[in-house]
Amino acid sequence: PKVSCSSFIATCRMTRDGGIVLGHNTMTSYTTADCTLVLEFVPQKGHRILMQGSPGWIHSGTDFFVTDAGLVGSETTISGFSGFDEKGVPEFVRMRRATQDAETIDEWCKIMRAGNNGGYANGWLIGDVKTGEIARLELGLKHVGFERTKDGYFVGSNLAENVQIRRLETDQDETDIRVSDVARRVRWKQLMKENQGRIDLELAKAFEA
Repeated sequence: PKVSCSSFIATCRMTRDGGIVLGHNTMTSYTTADCTLVLEFVPQKGHRILMQGSPGWIHSGTDFFVTDAGLVGSETTISGFSGFDEKGVPEFVRMRRATQDAETIDEWCKIMRAGNNGGYANGWLIGDVKTGEIARLELGLKHVGFERTKDGYFVGSNLAENVQIRRLETDQDETDIRVSDVARRVRWKQLMKENQGRIDLELAKAFEA
């Protein structure tokens, strides 16, 4: 299937007010967009969740969430990926558990990594508004990429940033600028450099548009 998500997360000296700014865009058909809802979960145990999704879903197919623990996140699918463990735990189960139960970035990532089956491989951009810290978690099947910072940014364009995932678990070629994933990766880095210290909600909307 076509993968076409673009996302960024920035914090500290990258943003206008020093806080976290997260942007995500799912470039999909109008037919799919027609049934998009903002879902609110208020579980008896765990954290309140706001996310975008579709009727009957238990996690966000349009790939972002906000929780009352102060965590925000988005994902971009890793394109060209191969690898699956039928004995593992599906992504939608791990994502819902992590988002409902986690208090911190570390807890969220630990839950996502436990039992990872490689199905629906993603790069996750996570932020903790309580601390201003942001992170990027990329889950292949055999390899994991993880980076974190309290001053900087991460981007996602369906291209795996982790070299082991990209080289050993996908068929991606990051040198072919004709491919949308590669072109968007280049453009994200240009936008981040050009707008350091200025990123806010309005710029985030312009970037994603």
